[in-house]
Amino acid sequence: MASYPNSIASPREVENKSGVVYDADKTTIVYAEDVNNANDEIVAIETELGTNPKGSDADVKTRLNRIDAGNVTIDNTPNTDHTAEGPKTNLVAGAALAFGDICFMGSDGKMEKGDADAVATAFCWAIALATISEDASGSFGLPGTFVRDDSWNWTSIGQPVYLDTATAGGLTQTPPSGTDDVIQIIGIAITADIIYFNPQLVQVEHT
Repeated sequence: MASYPNSIASPREVENKSGVVYDADKTTIVYAEDVNNANDEIVAIETELGTNPKGSDADVKTRLNRIDAGNVTIDNTPNTDHTAEGPKTNLVAGAALAFGDICFMGSDGKMEKGDADAVATAFCWAIALATISEDASGSFGLPGTFVRDDSWNWTSIGQPVYLDTATAGGLTQTPPSGTDDVIQIIGIAITADIIYFNPQLVQVEHT
């Protein structure tokens, strides 16, 4: 049974019988090299398309036609933990980042963990969508992305989530209230473990 589109195929490597030497001119014989090359191409295609390439549509063709028509519907309920649906881009991390870290761009053009303790670290506009090593490029969600993290436990559904002061890169549903803390709405809690990531770029500094 095919594993795709739920997961990328992992075909076993096949071998020729002992003593058989590959000969490209013998087109009526199937060699192990032929099978393995074909399998490699299949895996490459599946990897390029990613799992579930049809999304919530009936098939891939329907999804492509809908996108071509400009009628793009974003799935607001990512199916599994540590996944996201919506606009994404690749950026360089200025520190070791984990999935869900809220980030701003440092003066060197690299993404740093946001912290609502000060204005300088609170101008956040991207969320890490993978574990990304310092100075490495990785995937980040942009405003308009729905993000799921099963370690979240939002209790006020439909209400804002804010950049946190206690944990760098973290979120809270309690507005920061300390002196010089920055109140930046990062998004809205859609479910206990999903947020609509839509950081506000106009911030309030608490005095």
